[in-house]
Amino acid sequence: MKKIVFWIVSMLSLTVGVAMSGNASARSDSAGKDAVVPDMSDPAVAALLDSINQSDEARQDSSLAVVGWFSKGDTVEYLMGHAKWRINGSDTILAASALRKVRINVLDSTAQGYKMKYTFLEPAVGNLPDSASAIEIFQNLLTARLSEKFVGTSFEFDTDEYGSIIGYEDMGKIKKQVKSFYKDIFKEIGKVPEIKELKKSGIDIEGIVKNADTDPLVAGYLQDLQLLFMYHGSSLEMGSYSLYEEATDSTFENTSTTTVSLDPDQQFYHIMTEETNVIPQSFLKQFMGGFVEMMGDDGTRENFENEFDSQVDISCVIRNILRMDYISNGWPFEIVRQRSTMLRDRGELRQTYITMTAYHFQ
Repeated sequence: MKKIVFWIVSMLSLTVGVAMSGNASARSDSAGKDAVVPDMSDPAVAALLDSINQSDEARQDSSLAVVGWFSKGDTVEYLMGHAKWRINGSDTILAASALRKVRINVLDSTAQGYKMKYTFLEPAVGNLPDSASAIEIFQNLLTARLSEKFVGTSFEFDTDEYGSIIGYEDMGKIKKQVKSFYKDIFKEIGKVPEIKELKKSGIDIEGIVKNADTDPLVAGYLQDLQLLFMYHGSSLEMGSYSLYEEATDSTFENTSTTTVSLDPDQQFYHIMTEETNVIPQSFLKQFMGGFVEMMGDDGTRENFENEFDSQVDISCVIRNILRMDYISNGWPFEIVRQRSTMLRDRGELRQTYITMTAYHFQ
């Protein structure tokens, strides 16, 4: 059962797109230490605080607008962490771990929006346990090498007047760099033991490199940036509210909860969402059967038909959590996003953690 379960979990984690959502836990004490109160002499900031500093009773019926009150010369640095764990009952095994630092500079501020610069700083990739598989070690090594190559690379992007991203510059140059980095890395790590093991197992490393589509890699590097500004320009109802949707012929059973709160004393606000989707066993069989039909031989297909129902007799639960904490000037200071994909007590957990580590506000 273990092999089939983790196969299903891995494929669902890669292919089933479910909207991200949030954790109702309070922000950590460490986050507040890295955040600062904006200059109260700034008329824009004073106007924002005046508009949101209402009584608790009135606030329950109000909305919160996520707006970036940025200034030319603002500079922030973030530490971005990514990790993946395999879960097997009470055992939780780290399968991937990576950290990197980035810097965002506000180059210009106009009535129409902002021009910003995004720069990759020093990376650090965590070591995996001895129990990690050869492919997991290889993927972690590839991530580390790519991060090292990216140090000092930068590109510019534009936002509207609220801080929502509307365009990127120099993406063609970045894509060419990634393609070049990718090929260089495989030349450098070709003699690494994990690569040799993968080659021995029949994996065509050279073919993968030659035919690799690196655009998803670029998109992956943009995801963290997009996450920082994903709510800018939005207006959310204050308080906590939930929504339940029953399964239909075209949708899964879904429960979502959103909590929006304001911390007027410390001048922070928080958006927390959580979404749970229940994927029925019938869909799992159809979903995985398509891969088996496409990639397996007759023996594999026969084994799948005979064994699947007895080994996978439950639904899969996919839970997405997103917690975003903001300074009142619109800069996020801490973000936690995670997704778990579980069949009973076996599955996978992926987490992204972003925290502000340095800042300079004009």
